[in-house]
Amino acid sequence: MGDDVFFFGCWSGVGHHMYRPDGSTVSAAACHKIFGPGWQAVDGGNALYPETRGVWAWGITRFGDSPWDFLSSQDHTVDVRTGAHATFLMRIHPYTSPRTHTQMMEMVCNAFPQIARRVGLVADLEAHYDRAAEHNAKQRKQANMRSITAHQKNECNRNITIVADERNPEHGNASHVYELTPTLDQPVPGSGVRFENVTIEFQNGPIKEVGTNGITDEALLAIVADRLEGFQSSKYACRENALALTKIQEALHWLEHRTRAREARGVEGTHEV
Repeated sequence: MGDDVFFFGCWSGVGHHMYRPDGSTVSAAACHKIFGPGWQAVDGGNALYPETRGVWAWGITRFGDSPWDFLSSQDHTVDVRTGAHATFLMRIHPYTSPRTHTQMMEMVCNAFPQIARRVGLVADLEAHYDRAAEHNAKQRKQANMRSITAHQKNECNRNITIVADERNPEHGNASHVYELTPTLDQPVPGSGVRFENVTIEFQNGPIKEVGTNGITDEALLAIVADRLEGFQSSKYACRENALALTKIQEALHWLEHRTRAREARGVEGTHEV
């Protein structure tokens, strides 16, 4: 990679130096020529690395007129002294598109594979690939999912997106997976609460054949009933809550009635109608 990427830190022993990918050190005079005046800012009190160990700072820095991409973090894998760090510098060529964070990690891992693995960048990059693959798989999955909008009657519920897998005629024509996603990226400041994505998987298949592999309608209704019972024992008690609770209790009653009838016919837990 020529003089396009460098590592400043500890190679195999204590002491910070500038290195090329082949492990050769770069003299102070050569650094002045490559990076420009002020290149020493990569170390010491003006270092680019964050205070928290294991956290990587990244961005663009300049030593004189020359712009460089950088990745930098504390590194105590060789030198345990305060201030020990690992910093990678990548030349920015004129008229080229800015590198993404991922591209920086890839460039460093290719140029300095042993160092990158030692300081945790390889693991970070592999974890990034895993997250990206999971995200892409989820995107492909959601492209084939139905949107549920019956709940979107107020601001809070309009900020919750629900999608479900396609109804399966072979399994009662019901959906079995529902995903709830907040459309707001951040909670109210100071609330201390963050709504993460939630996936609800329902029982899929007869229990006698597949065992218990998901929640039931009754379980979900019982949760809502419990919440409404709590509200009805507080200052938020109201007629509307009471009616909603009654209807949910009725739903639980009739679902239980259906179960008892199926048990009496000896078909509960099977595909028999």
